[in-house]
Amino acid sequence: MTSSENIALGIPSKVTPPPTRIAVTLLLLCLFAIAPAFAQQGTLEGTSQIAVEGGTLSFQTYFYSSGCGPGAYFNQNTYTNFSFAIGRTSYPISGQQVVAQGYGSYSCPNYTQPSTLPLTLPNTNNSAYPAGECVFTFSNGGGSSSCPSLVTNTIDPLYKVVSILYAPPGNESTQGLSSATTDGTTTSIGNSFTFGDEYTFSSGVTGVFNDSVSFGFALASSNTAAFAQTWTNAQSVATDDNYLDPAGANGGTGTSGSDGIEHNLDMFVVWLNPEITTTTYSDYSTPVSYKTGMVPVGNITTPDADIIVVPAANLMPLPNSMTPSNPFGTSTVPNSKILPSVHIGADGTQYSEPGLGVLCKNLNLSEYNSHCSLTDQCGCTPADFAQIVVQDPLLRYNASTLTPNPVLESDSPLVVDGSGVDTCGGTVTNNKVTVPQGSDCRFVIVPQASGSNAPLNIPLDGQSTNTASQTYTGSNILTSGSSFSYNVGLATQVGGIGAAMKNQQTWTWQDFQNTAVSQGASNSVQILLKTSTYDCFANIAVYEDTIYHTFAFQFPTGATGCN
Repeated sequence: MTSSENIALGIPSKVTPPPTRIAVTLLLLCLFAIAPAFAQQGTLEGTSQIAVEGGTLSFQTYFYSSGCGPGAYFNQNTYTNFSFAIGRTSYPISGQQVVAQGYGSYSCPNYTQPSTLPLTLPNTNNSAYPAGECVFTFSNGGGSSSCPSLVTNTIDPLYKVVSILYAPPGNESTQGLSSATTDGTTTSIGNSFTFGDEYTFSSGVTGVFNDSVSFGFALASSNTAAFAQTWTNAQSVATDDNYLDPAGANGGTGTSGSDGIEHNLDMFVVWLNPEITTTTYSDYSTPVSYKTGMVPVGNITTPDADIIVVPAANLMPLPNSMTPSNPFGTSTVPNSKILPSVHIGADGTQYSEPGLGVLCKNLNLSEYNSHCSLTDQCGCTPADFAQIVVQDPLLRYNASTLTPNPVLESDSPLVVDGSGVDTCGGTVTNNKVTVPQGSDCRFVIVPQASGSNAPLNIPLDGQSTNTASQTYTGSNILTSGSSFSYNVGLATQVGGIGAAMKNQQTWTWQDFQNTAVSQGASNSVQILLKTSTYDCFANIAVYEDTIYHTFAFQFPTGATGCN
């Protein structure tokens, strides 16, 4: 305890003239007065309020007086109905204190029950944050309070996966983000601490990202221990079904790619400079609040969010590259994504942001700071990127063996849902498609029509370009309980917060989406289905990832003429 505050309530004691009539029951009255007097509160005198640790403690005072012998009497104050308010929230507190003072006889009551009344006050420490466990001791109409001190800690997780764009069918197709704002993925950081279920956080995030070129954060409206990440002005973030770097990395040949679904071309959108600032108690055990931001750069007021977009094919081993002498194989991440990137600040100052090389265990710093070849990857291997790739549920990547087991293109993405295809396919009720509350549904259908649980189909016919921008009206609601957690390493940490984390070397992100809206006006992800194969005819079923609000696809069996 490092701070204390003494408070005098200034409640006057009432003096009542002694009773003029002595009843036969005088002895009984005295015995009652000596016994605990909680049962007799008396007359309500009013409500008192005092300032305590940034909030207001309120309570009611009842007064009672009675005789306790010839010419003797006692006064009794009962303090009860306590509540503590901070901000716009009031918290009831149980307990009461009874103080009796006798006059004119040694047999009159003279006690305080209990002698002190400790009250645990939430949301204190002179803070705007709803947090804290300060103790207020109430005694004889006065009191004192004490709180542990608060400390600030800064933690830099190595990265955060902020989106996955699933490769669409069609050798010239793309899926990408537009200039509007996407639905937000809600992210919790509470599980990084030891007592994750016991936190109280400030509403939303106390420090909110300024939008960078393609990435921003918004306040979470439904969960006070989380923030929502959104995309704005992100037209450059898209899949590319022709992405072969080097040619053959996706198992195909030529430059046109396949008309089928190639999950090794799914694109990961990775944020490389996240920073979390936490406020905790001095024992580092209980978080009070946190804010998110970017790792600061010297002389730069607000650095950009450092976003890298890279396909799974580059992060996984090149086919046939895993040998006894090279057990992890060779990755094929372009130099531009491994090496630091140059950014221009708002004031025109040039600065550097990290590349994927910072994630590599055996990074060759001299090469990283200058240049490295595509073959040696500055010392990076697919093992360094495995924890990114494993987050693609449709790739079903094994981080130990560095091998994928992708969902078949003819299978619905619902096959990976924990609650199963039938549950996550939804039920039509009152012209709405719903999934039972609490279901584990990472993927849900995009309805073909209002009140239908048949998935939307977009033609891939080789004849025309088909573009779909999912527009939502709220007519079809799919409720899910999908979430997943993953750990990342720490670049730096300042302060003792590590002592309260589950693993002092890692940081835990938990992404979740409780309600997936299958039709509504907020999701700006766009699908372009196109193929150069003239005689390819197929109807592509469309599904939604409830975490990232991007689309996944199902290629029909028996489609003719497609590569």
